[in-house]
This record gives sequence, structure tokens and C-alpha cells, in this order.
Amino acid sequence: MAQKRWWFIPLTVLFFFSSTAWTGGVRLLYKSHKGEEHSYLLTSFTTSTQEMMGQEMEAKTSSEATVTTKTEEIKPNGDIVMVIWIDSMKVQVHSMRGDTTIVNPGELLKKRSRITISSSGKELSREQIDSVLASPMSAGLTPRLSSIFVPFDPIELSIGDSLVVKRYDTLEVMGGKTVSHTVTRYFVKKPVKILGHECVDLPFTQSTKLEGTGTMMGMPFFVDGDGSATGTTYFDVFQGVLVSVESKASTEMTVASSGEQKMVIPIRQETEYKLKLLK
Repeated sequence: MAQKRWWFIPLTVLFFFSSTAWTGGVRLLYKSHKGEEHSYLLTSFTTSTQEMMGQEMEAKTSSEATVTTKTEEIKPNGDIVMVIWIDSMKVQVHSMRGDTTIVNPGELLKKRSRITISSSGKELSREQIDSVLASPMSAGLTPRLSSIFVPFDPIELSIGDSLVVKRYDTLEVMGGKTVSHTVTRYFVKKPVKILGHECVDLPFTQSTKLEGTGTMMGMPFFVDGDGSATGTTYFDVFQGVLVSVESKASTEMTVASSGEQKMVIPIRQETEYKLKLLK
């Protein structure tokens, strides 16, 4: 099952203004300096419902994590090399099988990934620096973390404009790969004050298509699904830093096995996600 986590978390974004703020347009470009660090608090709550053999099963998962990013290198062409890691994490799962709480799992904590992005936020490369013990929770760690860098087209924008961003992500899940194709439309609104910061308001709508294959209990399966989301991203237009993200997402997918015991499992997910700049 593809978990839509760690979405919509860019690091530092510099806004290049004309001599008169906003009237001449704005460009959303990533910019940083060597050694620069930012920490974010990420929280999510997901309700997942699936039907199997006529029985409906529901699970509720809440997670809270702090993530730190550190700029390692700025290349001559503006590409940014960053290292990212998880400082703390707590996951709680409530289901008919019982309740589970995981706090600061050793296979994930402080495990660094190196990611290179262009100045517009396009991912160019990624690699795992520290070895990660294979487990259901750690599967696909690097792809999920790299998805926090939101790509923007380097075009000039003004209040009232919209920006459409398309991206593809590949997640390694349950012995296979799931590809998500996401289309996000941002709307440029007037600045507002959030958490003590003067921010530009970027509400968005999003659609997602999921396709993948994998293996479950020795049986091959296929994943097909669609999702939608709405939310708002807030940037401090003077400091050029992401301050807050809030979103609500809904996903419906089907997991179909092709082994001796053919099954079709419908799955529905509702997710609330928040991000807040800590420093």
C-alpha cells in the first residue's frame, strides 16, 4: 500500500522580487548556503478502511516526527545538495488486531539521506548515506524523504495567478514498486501572518494516480488507485522559508492478487497532514 506521507515539505525557498513587491511578479526558487539547517514538525492522522472476504476492517494511524535538513553543497549551476534525517518519531496504530505504539525506531532515527535538487526543486539524485535495517517501516525510506522537496516551475507569478506542478514518485512497498503521478495546482493569494511570519498564501488542489505491483505472502498483487487533496502552503516571503502546510487527502485504491487465490481488496484512506517550521 502506498503511503502518502512526507508530501509537501520543501526547505528554504527564496523569492526574487522586482523593485516593487508583487507588482512585477515573483519566482519560487530554492536557495540556501552551506551548513544551513531547518527543522520541521510533521503530524498526520490516517483512517484506512479495507474490505476482505466480506468483512470491513478499519485502522487509524497517527504519526508525529521531527525532520532536519542540512545544506551540504551549492553547485555552480545552483543545484543544492542536502542531507536529511529524522530526529524523533512516534507512530500509533489502532485496529481490530490491537493497538501498537512505536517510539523512535532505531532503524529510522538519524539515518541520513543525501538528495540533490535543482534551484526550482526538481530532484536530480538521491542516495542513502547510513545503512537502514530492512523492515516494513523502513521500506522506501529514501523515496519518501526525498518527496519533501516540492518542485516549482521557475516562472514569474503574481497575485491571482496559478501554478500547475506535475511529478512522479516511486515507492518500494511490500516487495514491489508503486508509482504515483501527482498533479498539483497552486493559487497565489495575498500575504497573511502565520506563526509570527509574514507569509504568502498558496492554497492548492491535487489529484493523484497510483499504479504498482508487489508480493504479499508469496502471492503477486497489483495496485490501482486515485486520490485527491486540498490544502494550503505558507511561505515567509521575506525570509524565504516554508512556515506551515496543512492538507486533507482522500484515496481509493484496489489491491488485486493474481495467485491461486484471487482476491480484490478495496481500500479507502482519509489523511490529515500538517507541517510546522520549528527553526
